[in-house]
Amino acid sequence: MLRRSLVALSSVLALVAPVLGQPASADLAGPAPRPNRVTVTDVTDDVWLWVPGEEVWVETEHWPTADNLQAEATHWGSKVGNRVVITMDFVDLRKAERQEFGVKIVTPRLTRVAWVVVKPGKWKGDHLLELSSGKSVSAAGVAHRVSYRKDSVLVEVPRARLGNPPWVRVAFINLMFTAEGGTFMDHPHDASYLLASTWETDPPLSGRLYPVEPGGRPAAG
Repeated sequence: MLRRSLVALSSVLALVAPVLGQPASADLAGPAPRPNRVTVTDVTDDVWLWVPGEEVWVETEHWPTADNLQAEATHWGSKVGNRVVITMDFVDLRKAERQEFGVKIVTPRLTRVAWVVVKPGKWKGDHLLELSSGKSVSAAGVAHRVSYRKDSVLVEVPRARLGNPPWVRVAFINLMFTAEGGTFMDHPHDASYLLASTWETDPPLSGRLYPVEPGGRPAAG
């Protein structure tokens, strides 16, 4: 599976208000925040293109099919979903060329990469789960949905496929391949392009997302 470029995102800090004009002590700070959801919003017209024979990626001014506007991940705990749910929204998702939508999920013990792949004749897409090395692993329970009407892609990964972790961190990527062998790339973290080596070794991950507990609601991170 071709992967030539890739992925990056933000984490969370809690600010504690001072008490009586003095800095808050650890005793008064309260429990540390436990965000369950992260939303990353991207600018438009920041899609990058690589063509065969070229050594550099070139930023294209307008390629809405591959232009990722926003990505969101929510970590649902046991008894309230027990899965990590990811959505990616686009400017104008179309049935054009082969396209791959990826999310890297890092836990304290392991890393998995979930992909949704669409292509001519399979516009509803297929999904798979991989190690960072690209080796496929069991994707039992993984689900996805591609909506060209809503310009969105949804991926659900059971916590069991991630080792039922206490927290996860995520990073996103989107690749589109041309009939001539070129590659369009966009990710929601910023307007840059990222090489495959960066995605493999130092992806732009979110902060820690903790499971939503029964009776709780997702808190933004």
